[in-house]
Amino acid sequence: MNKADEKVMVSIRSREPLCEPFIRLSMIFKTGGIESEGYLGMCGGRIADMELIDGEEVRIDFINFPDMELTATGVMICRKILECYVPSNIIADAHEALTAEKKINTHINIISQTLREMNLYGLTRAFIKSDARIRRFVIAEICQRSIFFRCFRKMQNTYYDIFVRIKYHGLLAICNNVVAAYSGK
Repeated sequence: MNKADEKVMVSIRSREPLCEPFIRLSMIFKTGGIESEGYLGMCGGRIADMELIDGEEVRIDFINFPDMELTATGVMICRKILECYVPSNIIADAHEALTAEKKINTHINIISQTLREMNLYGLTRAFIKSDARIRRFVIAEICQRSIFFRCFRKMQNTYYDIFVRIKYHGLLAICNNVVAAYSGK
């Protein structure tokens, strides 16, 4: 099974479309031969000063702070700043790779959404008339509709919710206190 087929299966199993691909600012720097953490912070600071962080195309990677994540559009938005640190051909390559990945994700989302919208009769007809590759997708879609997998997804989501609440209890309590303090004024 190739990479695109695996992504289709992931989209079918998760019951959600694939998100837009991101590249980390540190990866662009690493490709450009810049290994210093200081340059990453300076570039991120300049992007923030220009108010280019919108949370969709350009967003802060809080886990790897001061790193940032950029979409293809975000790379183009921050192009002038990035060119001060890395060659323009690396920026163009990053944009091209993200654009190609976005096109692939769009096609995968169309396939998985089409399968989700088909009724059982349509899925059966598709299974009969198609090749082995499409049959795997149809079987996965039918399986994901079963009550067993619905219950499994619900239990998995509940587990993750509980896990996050326990792990980040202190942080969530602080955030709630801050919100309560500012909403009261």
